[in-house]
Amino acid sequence: MLLTRKQVSDYEIKYSIGGFLSGLTFGILSFSIDPSWSLGAQFIIPFVLIGISAGAISSNSSSLPAYYSFITPALLPLMFVLDELDIEMATVFLIIHFVFMVLVVKRFNHSLVSGLRLGFKNADLVTDLKASNNEQAFLISQNEMHQKTLESMAHYDVLTGLPNRALFADRFHQAVSHSKRTKTQLAVCFLDLDNFKPVNDNYGQS
Repeated sequence: MLLTRKQVSDYEIKYSIGGFLSGLTFGILSFSIDPSWSLGAQFIIPFVLIGISAGAISSNSSSLPAYYSFITPALLPLMFVLDELDIEMATVFLIIHFVFMVLVVKRFNHSLVSGLRLGFKNADLVTDLKASNNEQAFLISQNEMHQKTLESMAHYDVLTGLPNRALFADRFHQAVSHSKRTKTQLAVCFLDLDNFKPVNDNYGQS
């Protein structure tokens, strides 16, 4: 069952809202960083958030709004906290990471969407090809039926279904040729039906 554009848009909005709430939940962790912690301890949460933002590409690359809704509330609070802690290099690195993730997810999204569109086009082509093959098969079948009908009408009597004069003549010539090649005798039996002409005259031409 194919979804309409409106249904897809509604699902994307709901997905983006869920991504925003999830990203905000992770982003709030940034405010738990304590300046009294050692530098190594202070970078645990940033490393976790950076890893999550990178890993989210695989699950959100099909929808750019959903990814932006997740990564923005996840990383912006961290930028603010790092700036307040005067860790300028980390803040610059985080900004570069944010821009890089945006560019990467755009590339992934473009490749994914292009692949899906190509897949749908191929599916349509396969469907059209199957329909064309079925139509051709039907026409061939009809043609074979007509051919058999014409052959039957040419060699068999319509009323009785028995071989007619044309088929008899063909088979007789074959039998004569076979008799000459094999030097064997050939016999012809002639049967006559009394009063069959009126039947043929009345029903044979219908």
